[in-house]
Amino acid sequence: YARSLAGTHFKVLATPQARNSTEGNGRPACCGNASCIPVCSIGAKYDATVHVKRAVENGAELLTQCVVREVRCAPDGRIEQLVYDRWSRDGSRESETLAAKRFVLAAHAIETPLLMLGSRLAARSPVGACLMDHLQGYGLAILPQPVYPFRGPPVTSGIDAFRDGPWRSERAAFRLSIGNDGWGREEAPSATLARLVEQGLWGRELRDAVAHRVTRMIRMSYSTEMLPRRVNRVSLAGRDAHGNSRPGIDFSLPDYNVAGFEHAKRVIAQIFARLGATETRFSFPAKNYSGAGHIMGTCRMGRSPDDSVVDSDCRVHGHPNLFIAGASLFTTSGTANPTLTAAALALRLADMLSVRREAE
Repeated sequence: YARSLAGTHFKVLATPQARNSTEGNGRPACCGNASCIPVCSIGAKYDATVHVKRAVENGAELLTQCVVREVRCAPDGRIEQLVYDRWSRDGSRESETLAAKRFVLAAHAIETPLLMLGSRLAARSPVGACLMDHLQGYGLAILPQPVYPFRGPPVTSGIDAFRDGPWRSERAAFRLSIGNDGWGREEAPSATLARLVEQGLWGRELRDAVAHRVTRMIRMSYSTEMLPRRVNRVSLAGRDAHGNSRPGIDFSLPDYNVAGFEHAKRVIAQIFARLGATETRFSFPAKNYSGAGHIMGTCRMGRSPDDSVVDSDCRVHGHPNLFIAGASLFTTSGTANPTLTAAALALRLADMLSVRREAE
């Protein structure tokens, strides 16, 4: 525990990991390659191909090199067909259609609403509105003792104590992640090595200098919640040369998040000071940020088509056999990564579709 830091008591908590600690389900145990993003080199970390493979083994048909262009709707609102282009290796394409009893759109929070807008679906609903991400930045420092990063995934722990409080009316909540990747993109070990070589170091002196610096690097990032604002949205911005819908993105940074950034920086600065860190620096000026890649919203869940796109069964309002899966269903962003909630919603949808199939 850290007492009364920034007026808040907190402790460091383990971050959920979708990677095997022991061999199981046909996947090996994590061996600490530290290359989890963009892909685990040995398959210890979960990714969507795990369940795609299981679906194919259980009879699902996987169509590759295909792009859906349109979802065709009957006058009563039921979906009749998907229209898609199938591309060949020689660059040619053919237009094909697919009919089914039920359709699930799972193209994430930009392509899903874009396909719906291009197909003129759920016209009463706010399709594309309330686009969200976890806007973020980071602090860097050198610690007085080794912490040995680069053993395992980029993040293993964090601090969640700043995700709620009466101050949320004034500034965004945030989560702190404790990096396990040195200084991340700011200074990779190869960059450290190159800089020290340029300074004239060589041999054992170079090796010791690299080890001394790299083993003491720490990165703490802050990821802030976003409010569901309709001005942040995905819209239809015409068609490309193949007739596919092109997305228009309207996205702005509110002062609410800027205030959250500033408080997160103060907290990180206090933590670094308590640790006796040196070379403390922060990533961005006040109104610059990076995205976390946690794209959410645009097909939000609710009771009425006036303010939502799907109901509690993930069914699109006005289209009884059309469903949506993924983080596009989120109504708010919170501060935690969306993966577990998106998975829970997908399981809920799968159970519901399974019951409907058995009833038929």
